[in-house]
Amino acid sequence: RNSLWADGAAIYEDTVKKSPNKADAHYLLGNAYSDAGRVNDALLAWEKAAELNPYDAFVHYKLYEAYYSIGDEEGAARHYIIFRSLMKRRQG
Repeated sequence: RNSLWADGAAIYEDTVKKSPNKADAHYLLGNAYSDAGRVNDALLAWEKAAELNPYDAFVHYKLYEAYYSIGDEEGAARHYIIFRSLMKRRQG
């Protein structure tokens, strides 16, 4: 168990393995990958989180930032639009 804590992403990889249908687990895994500079892995994890919970505005914001960082303007714009729409619903 201690070896899981050595790598920030490893604990979330283990969590995703045990709970593959939990959007939050994929979201947190994406955050850990992003913190480690693993943008492509982060994108995959956040895309899975968005698939499992398409109404999570913050995962769409993370996707917007990640796509923007790799120069994918279309992907960035798509997720930014979703993020803004979801945030308007929260406020409205």
